[in-house]
Amino acid sequence: MADLRTFVLAARKSLIREAEEQLIQLYGLKSTGDFLSSDQVTALNRGETSKDALETYRRLKQLLKDEQEAGIAPVDAIKKLTKEVAFTNLNRMVALKLLEGLKLIRGSINNRHNSNAFLFYLVDHDEDKKLFEQGSQPTDDRGEGPSDQAYRRFILWQCGRLAEEVKVLFDPDNLASKLFPRPMILRSLVNELNSDYLKEYWAPGNEETLGWVYQFFNAEEKSEAFDRVFKKKQKFQKEDIPAATQIFSPGWIVEYLVQNSLGRLWVTMHPDSTLADQMPYLVPLPAGVPAAALRAIKEIRLLDPACG
Repeated sequence: MADLRTFVLAARKSLIREAEEQLIQLYGLKSTGDFLSSDQVTALNRGETSKDALETYRRLKQLLKDEQEAGIAPVDAIKKLTKEVAFTNLNRMVALKLLEGLKLIRGSINNRHNSNAFLFYLVDHDEDKKLFEQGSQPTDDRGEGPSDQAYRRFILWQCGRLAEEVKVLFDPDNLASKLFPRPMILRSLVNELNSDYLKEYWAPGNEETLGWVYQFFNAEEKSEAFDRVFKKKQKFQKEDIPAATQIFSPGWIVEYLVQNSLGRLWVTMHPDSTLADQMPYLVPLPAGVPAAALRAIKEIRLLDPACG
């Protein structure tokens, strides 16, 4: 897992910096939470191409206003936003790799511009096909050439399809989509995801990879929180709670919890059941344990101590 952890932390740092740079360079939003005047921001004054940028600019202003009304200072709101954008875009790309590995989607990022799903997409999307055929020049304010624009639009289209099932992560219209990684960062991220040293994590049977990516992404906050408690003898602050308590539960822990709660209840209600033979984590029942009173399944209530 060390190599996956190293990748996630490096990707986090790169994607947060990318989000910060887009905010200032494309939308005039500084890390202090102050905006440059719109006439100072080139991306907002590019005719037809600036329409989307202007809408994102308005959404960013509204976001800061809403956060300030909720008691969050502009500086902290920017940090929160850039982390969320980085987390969302990393998780999307990881999810696409896992879906590719499971053969649930055609290759979308496994070969960038030559990925199967992208080539099929171009056949059905004439506008983007024409863009792609123009090549990599000239580049726009995002540093995208026509072919890069077509590929980004494809990835967001793919996200839109997946959003029908998982809206929050794949929503193609949220701010993470508007701050989608630019070509240089995207190329670096995709190359890492396709590297041999990470290959095993996308293979069928390794679906827990997504959970470990979550865990490693928040590793720094978790370490800092516990250092303050155990080394500096301070109390947890409210902002420490997510990193300190929202911890990924590996499959074997989930199985242990379920087998020794619901599973244990079931075999005590049904002493002749063979279910115990299929539960490797079930703690052996003491001899002479009386059978529990039978209950209809719909009457059984279970409290999951790891539900989040």
